[in-house]
This record gives sequence, structure tokens and C-alpha cells, in this order.
Amino acid sequence: MTAEARGSLAQEVRSGENRELRLLAARGLVPVPLEELVTLQVYLAGLDEPEISPVAADSVRQLEPQAAAGVIADAPDEVVTFLARNHPHPSVVQKVLQRRDVSRDLLCELAPDLDEELQEILLLRQDAIVECPEILDALETNRQLSSFAVRRIQEYRQHLVPAARLRQGRAAPEKPLAGALPGSEVEGAASGALGGLSEEAAPETGDLAGAGLDGAELDETELAEMANGLMHPEGFSEVNIRNLPVPVRMQLSRGAPRNLRQVLIRDSNPAVALSVLNNNAITESELEQIASNRSVLEDVLEDICRKPRWMRKYRIVRALVANPRTPVGVAVRLTGQLSVRDLRSLSRDRNIPEAVRATALRLYRIKLK
Repeated sequence: MTAEARGSLAQEVRSGENRELRLLAARGLVPVPLEELVTLQVYLAGLDEPEISPVAADSVRQLEPQAAAGVIADAPDEVVTFLARNHPHPSVVQKVLQRRDVSRDLLCELAPDLDEELQEILLLRQDAIVECPEILDALETNRQLSSFAVRRIQEYRQHLVPAARLRQGRAAPEKPLAGALPGSEVEGAASGALGGLSEEAAPETGDLAGAGLDGAELDETELAEMANGLMHPEGFSEVNIRNLPVPVRMQLSRGAPRNLRQVLIRDSNPAVALSVLNNNAITESELEQIASNRSVLEDVLEDICRKPRWMRKYRIVRALVANPRTPVGVAVRLTGQLSVRDLRSLSRDRNIPEAVRATALRLYRIKLK
């Protein structure tokens, strides 16, 4: 069937002139693409037609989760909302949470019932949380709220939300940040001002406001200028990066080059470090380096352990077990996945916790038999 014929068929269903055709569409028996069929069914489900509307609604609810999730990316808002409310499979809800233009009210509606993994996905939507801090309020009513989510909510309330509110509330500046410089020179001036800070001259965190670098006093354009100036190796030093305000470091963490990721993954603020981990294309070799790094926060190592796709990589598992910063309970649990050779090596490693070393020795003796 041609696209023109399918469009004509969909239009006929909507017109309501052929009731039998409407019933077939409600049951999913008309030859149109799945995305269009689901849109039609959601439309029919919203009508006041007792013989058709319940059938259409049931058809959508009974969709295979993978099929329903695949519809969400390009579906109209009403379809996204219907699926979010009527098809609560985690894979479907995940796609809803990840859609960039999803209604913030819908996110608030979903937050109280999300499981731990979906809570984490919602908390990655910093753009939505900044626009609508009520998402955090709704999430806090979740009876399954994880300790990880509790920590993230506290950090967001402390850093992201206050900075965003101050930016929204302040009057627009009369002049651009770079003063009278031509537009083409603004970025260079911004990056030069930051890149030129020496280690001795770099302001302490508490002095950032006086230096004009507190994230709350910069609008999105100014933050972008600062970020762009620091995206190149010659544009920053580690000391300069660490002295930037949290909102700027958060922005730098998204889509950062590898040399910048190596600095930010060791950030003292968990929100920044986790943003590096979850907002960049990180290779297996780089992730292995992160997993073995003794300077990263426990939150980062715990987050790696929560990702099944990463836990299927032997070298990453081995690096986590050998890292003394990995929580003991997690390291002990992962020890059983290691080879005899690595178990023997770990059983002699005095840098890891005694419980991990003892477990490695016990498993080594068992596997050696």
C-alpha cells in the first residue's frame, strides 16, 4: 500500500464515516505503520464511543513492550502521555523519561512510582529538573526511593536548582560579558581569561563570586562561552577546572573530550563526576581506567556496577575488585567472576580490604581443586 493510500485510510478512520473500519483500527487490524496505528488507537481511545474506545485502549496496553518503546521517539505528545500512563513496562517508561521534550508535568506524575533504575534515569534529566524543580518534590514521595536518589536530590537542591533560579530571576545585563569586544572575539576573551589563570593565581572556591565566576551569576550564553574556551587541551589546567563553579563544571562534563573527562571524573562533587560517566561515549579501555582509579568517588564506582552492559566486561570487573575504593560488599560480590590467576593475585594484594582478600583466597582454593 502506498503512503498516499495509508494516509487516506487513516483519514477515513478519523472521519468516523465507516464504523467497521474504526473497529478494525481499534483492534490493530488496518494496514498502516505501527507508529501511525498507535496514534490512531490513542485517538480512538479518547473518544466517547463505548464499543470502540475501550477496545482501542486495550490494544495499546497489550502492545509488546519493545514495540511500544519504539514508538515513543517520534510520537505526538498525546501518544507519549497515553503510553506513559497505560503501559507501565520499564522499557516504555524509560523511553518516556529520556525524550527531551516530554512534558515536565508528566515527569512529575511518573516520579512517585519509578523503580530504582528509572529513578536514576530521571535524575540524569538535569535539563528538566532545572526547568521544573517540582520533579524532585514528586520523586521524594516515592516509597521505593533509593539511597542513591536521596543523595542526588540533596546535591541538586544544593547546586543546580539554586543556580538556575538565580539566573532566571536576575535582570538581563546591559552589556555582554566581554564588554565592547566584537562578537567574534567574545569566546577568545572568555577562554583567555580562564586559561590564563596560573595555579598560584587561581581563586579559591569561596572567592569565585568575587572573580565573576559563580555559576549563579552567568546566563546560559556566558556558561557556553566559558565551556567552549575550556574544551581544548591548551585552554585549561586541572586547578582552574576544579575552581570553576559547579554549574560550569556540570556543563563541561557533557560531551567533554577525553583529557577533560579525566579531570572531571575525579571531581569532588558526585553530580559532576556522574555526569561525565553518563553523558559521554566512553570506551571500554577508558572505563577500565576509571574503574581502577583510586581518586574517583565511590559513587562513580557504584554507578559502574549498576550498569549490566559494563559488568559483562571482564577487565572492568577485575579493575573494580582490585580498586580499594570500591565498596567492600560490591567487591566481594564481584570476586566470584574472576579467574584463578586473578584470584591468586588478589589474595596477596595488601592494598585491598581484608574481606575482599580473604574471599579471593577462599575462591582460589575452591577453583584450584
